[in-house]
Amino acid sequence: MTAERPTVMFLGAGPWQLSFLRAGQRLGLDLFVLDGVAHAPGLTKGTRHAVVDIGDPSAVARIAREVAPAAIVTGGADIGVRTMAALGEDLPAFAPAAGDWRWLLQKDAVALRLQSAGVRIPRHRVVTSSEQAHAAIAHVGLPMILKPTDGAGGRGVMRVDHVSDVDAAFAEAQASARHGRVLAEECIVGPGVGYEGFVVDGEIVFHAVLDESYGDGSPSPCGHAVPTTLPAAIAQRCEELARAVVAALGITAGPFNLDLRLAGEHPIFIEINPRAGGAAISDLLRHATGFDLAEALFALALGQPVKVPQDPVRPMAVRLLAATGTGIVNAASLPIGPEVIDHALFVGPGSVKRSAIPWVGWVLTGGPTTAAAVVIAAQAAARLSIDWQPALGAAS
Repeated sequence: MTAERPTVMFLGAGPWQLSFLRAGQRLGLDLFVLDGVAHAPGLTKGTRHAVVDIGDPSAVARIAREVAPAAIVTGGADIGVRTMAALGEDLPAFAPAAGDWRWLLQKDAVALRLQSAGVRIPRHRVVTSSEQAHAAIAHVGLPMILKPTDGAGGRGVMRVDHVSDVDAAFAEAQASARHGRVLAEECIVGPGVGYEGFVVDGEIVFHAVLDESYGDGSPSPCGHAVPTTLPAAIAQRCEELARAVVAALGITAGPFNLDLRLAGEHPIFIEINPRAGGAAISDLLRHATGFDLAEALFALALGQPVKVPQDPVRPMAVRLLAATGTGIVNAASLPIGPEVIDHALFVGPGSVKRSAIPWVGWVLTGGPTTAAAVVIAAQAAARLSIDWQPALGAAS
């Protein structure tokens, strides 16, 4: 490590981390990349790398003490965030809040703090059994959302519309909960709104309100777009809510993303991730606003100034590429037209898709308006073609 080329340890080298690793390359950093998968695509983006379970704080700490990086960061996924929160104070792990901030990754603890600060949140109960989930209906009503108190990325999030669905939905949610605790939450049925922010010294220095697209009844968005098409007054309320959340939770530094829902003209807090968003949001914002979340994260972690451009926002949309099921890919193609500004396809011949999570890439497009960009992105994503054997058992 030199002052001109500091060493940064980055946790995660999967497809959603590639944008961050490329940013590190652009900045000329000495990247030491860790991932538990030997063929993770981002490992080769680093100057050095090691194959290690990034969900194991002791293993990560051992390597960090050997490497002595100037900073330890992650982005685009939650496993690395949890590990950084558990690392010892003697290691330079980036922290969004002072002290022990592991509670920021617990939805019930966050809800308690926000409720105490007067921030409006959905009615909720923490449940640990199917019987308790049934009983929670009397408090939160139907439809109801069941989700792990310690989950993220849409894993284990289930919508319950009928009493007869509770048992199966609870089992699915609890299967994704590390400690068996599930949040039974009032379902806010209004439109979803995304909010990406970046904090320096406790102040939000950059933000973007994102329109969200949903498909196939999933509770998680399959697309994002800027600038928002919300009326200015509602967008302003989203900004005010974000500032209230940051203050109530004591967030002092770095990127965060909020999931909001509209109840009429008022945004309601759903959840927060104290990290830069995945789902190609950093790519969308870099192209549309000129603000690079990944570069800003590296700068802040290294004690360098964060540059916030004042450029007007260009209408753009990102759409995730979906392929349901699991299996071995025989062939994958995504014809790219001139309307596509950037894209990524994570699978190819011989790839093994083990996860039921459908996303296998993304496309980013522009347009004369935000609404037009959303339509163009959906059309581009629809050109994805995958031929595969829907069976597992072979090694990738």
